Amino acid sequence: MEGTEVVAINDANADDYLSSGFTLIDFYAPWCGHCQTFAPLFAEAAAELKARSDGTEKVVLATTDGTATESMKLHDTMRVKEYPAMRW
Repeated sequence: MEGTEVVAINDANADDYLSSGFTLIDFYAPWCGHCQTFAPLFAEAAAELKARSDGTEKVVLATTDGTATESMKLHDTMRVKEYPAMRW
């Protein structure tokens, strides 16, 4: 998410994040009202996590449009069936 500490993840960069520490992924759909309500809270949590981190732990909060073509492999691998969905 631009302007936040939340990382945009997709099929092209997923392996980089998933292999480098702990990654919590928020799968959303643009039309989902619950997803829209949750997005700023997730961004706030990412900022708080960064503020409290001393840099020794690699914890990433990431988000992806589960309906986008560039995220379908990740979506299928994580077995997402509804939105919003979280995977650790």
